[in-house]
Amino acid sequence: ISFLQSYMNNIMYIAYQATKGNYYMFDDNYNVISADSNSNAKNIIGSVIDLQSLVDVYILNEIAKDLDVDWSSFYLSLNMTAEGNKKLTFEAPWDFDSAFGLVSRDNCATTTGLYAATNANPWFQLVVKQDWFWEMVYEKWSEMKDNGVLDNALKLIRLEKETYKDYYIKNYTRWSSRVLYGNDECVSQINSYKNINTAQGLAADYLTNWLTARL
Repeated sequence: ISFLQSYMNNIMYIAYQATKGNYYMFDDNYNVISADSNSNAKNIIGSVIDLQSLVDVYILNEIAKDLDVDWSSFYLSLNMTAEGNKKLTFEAPWDFDSAFGLVSRDNCATTTGLYAATNANPWFQLVVKQDWFWEMVYEKWSEMKDNGVLDNALKLIRLEKETYKDYYIKNYTRWSSRVLYGNDECVSQINSYKNINTAQGLAADYLTNWLTARL
């Protein structure tokens, strides 16, 4: 554990220093040493962080306006085996109960403006002032649009709304107390979801409308 903690700290150190024009790297024993002065921030940060995974998780959190993204809600992996890339990699997303406009504070409910780029998440703050990061974001966003990812996400919501209606009702029956979880922070429309027969449909419509405006 002590090695992992030290390695993680050094990843952040190397990445942060690179944004300041100070270039470091790991040697074969994972000690921090000076890197070639001809290096650049993208290459240095990309040597310790899987940049595409960071771009992907940024885009998702920017779309979702996830309130929790400034301090938690990340799964990360670090594969230090012989086959691993030995880079910090951002993995499967989770914890979106405070996202998609459900929370009215901190500008979360609106569908406009940057959000993940402006909060305190340390990993995002490393790169949001880097031109090359935005170039990667734009490239991935264009790829997503060209391949229909955004449209298909909205279609999936509509499809599941009808296909799994009866299962959602069963789920509501079993976990009804969770529907109003965190109601003190949620916007007022959550109270209209108390009817077991219409709750999921209303929620699906809300999510579709909010996402459409956000995208």
